[in-house]
Amino acid sequence: MASELLKNRALIQKLKEPKLPNVDFSLSTASFESTLPEPKPQELLDIQENVRIQRQQDTMNKARPFLMDESVDFIERENFDKGSKPTRFTDAQKAKIYKLTKEGKDVDFILEELKKEPDFPEFKSKKKINPGKE
Repeated sequence: MASELLKNRALIQKLKEPKLPNVDFSLSTASFESTLPEPKPQELLDIQENVRIQRQQDTMNKARPFLMDESVDFIERENFDKGSKPTRFTDAQKAKIYKLTKEGKDVDFILEELKKEPDFPEFKSKKKINPGKE
């Protein structure tokens, strides 16, 4: 009787399981398509560029009354390379900065030490910046 009950339970359990097909996911049977998308025609690219430029001009025309003159000049500037260049330190100067930093020296002390050297790079702008003052 117990074996009949176990057989019935096994049959019921087997009937509850869905019948799924065996699928082979190996790469040997998979097919690949190596088609690349067609390149867009140049006319379409030109149209997209013109629409983008027009959209930017419309945005600028809407925002212009709210922007400061300096902001408008910066946005309209085409050559952004007119500003100051970053300071470049030599390897010897970098080693000195590292050594002084390890010794616990503060930034002002390190800059003063570096300014004593003859090959210290000059800053493009000599103007002092004081936030909050004109």
